[in-house]
Amino acid sequence: MSEPTINNEEVFENVAQSKTYRNDHCKECSITQKDCKVCSYGNRGKMLNLKDKVFQRYQFYFQNKNTLHEIRPIKMMNPDEVQLMANSYKTSKVFQTVKNQLLDNVPKERRGVCPFCMISEPTTMDHYFSESEYPEYIIFAPNLVPCCSHCNSVKGKRLFLKNEGEIKRTVIHFYYDVLPQTKYLKSTFYVIDKIPQISFWLEFENETEITGIIKKHFETLHLLERYRKRSNGILSTECENIRVCLVNGFSVKDCVRLLRCKAQSSEKIFGKNYWEACIYRAMSESEDQLMKLVEN
Repeated sequence: MSEPTINNEEVFENVAQSKTYRNDHCKECSITQKDCKVCSYGNRGKMLNLKDKVFQRYQFYFQNKNTLHEIRPIKMMNPDEVQLMANSYKTSKVFQTVKNQLLDNVPKERRGVCPFCMISEPTTMDHYFSESEYPEYIIFAPNLVPCCSHCNSVKGKRLFLKNEGEIKRTVIHFYYDVLPQTKYLKSTFYVIDKIPQISFWLEFENETEITGIIKKHFETLHLLERYRKRSNGILSTECENIRVCLVNGFSVKDCVRLLRCKAQSSEKIFGKNYWEACIYRAMSESEDQLMKLVEN
């Protein structure tokens, strides 16, 4: 996924301008003005007064987009200001437009699946740096990634893991992390007593910082187990199709070619490490196991 091309300063100011104002007690004037930009009493003024501090943190985020573990929480807002930012995300009509833009930023062919798991529909937004620990990033577009509710709930604040004095990330940042282009999600298809089964595991050519993050990502979100459970329906359907084909005169090689085509089309749309593509690929490489589906 590409980094959102959203003007974050414009978003912040538009959200602030949509807030209520109140300058009845303003020292600058004695009358209420609808568009007063110096008032510090209403939510509009309070939010605009936060802008400089918040934008320093925005800049820090950009400076560390390739070293995200360096971004640590700091206390820079009082509880009222934190709530003001939270409300800007939850209730602002202006920011709803930004959410729609973030959804549109996902390639069309992938909009139906959560990038974190590639299973469910992305019905919410994940705050990569959690909103409770990093309130300054609540309406910061690069910190928001379309996500399914399950992944959002499981991830929560589990972004960092401290190991032997080192702080390591446990979840992929889909705008800034550069993922390997090689196939690292592996799978094996086998049949026991005519019951199709599949196993998944991760395997990398080289161990690097990003491969460590990928491993933790899969572990944090329980992806291998979720894939195994989700695969049951696909396996049942595909194996029944193969049984019908074999008993009606189609050869195993015919079935293998069809499975390869399904694997290739899935890989083209979702990538080499898409879990459904791995199922089709594993089945296509297991002719001996396919024959077990019709053995007496």
